[in-house]
Amino acid sequence: MTEITMQMPDALAARIGASGAWFPTIIELGMTNFRNLKPMEAKAELVEFLSESPTPQQVLDYYISDKNQKRLDYLLDLNGESEINERQREELSEWTRLNHISILLKTRAAKLLKNKS
Repeated sequence: MTEITMQMPDALAARIGASGAWFPTIIELGMTNFRNLKPMEAKAELVEFLSESPTPQQVLDYYISDKNQKRLDYLLDLNGESEINERQREELSEWTRLNHISILLKTRAAKLLKNKS
């Protein structure tokens, strides 16, 4: 893992310090460009959640909002029935990227919990 040293305003440093172990994921989410509204909303939800310094168990228990889950389920159904259009396929791809980040985040949380015991 690479260690990075940087200068930043004190207020930002305090906010980063509060996010603790989840800060690398917040940065990764910030660098992930989504063009579709729903994946962007879900990304913002996840960043907000992580900025509240959740425990590893809270991270493992985290799921996207029901509204966003319904949209994802809709796209998966369309894809499964081969009725998905190009715009929807692109949105589903963005959901897939967000899901991958979430899996990595939950894997990290599980390791943190395992190391505590």
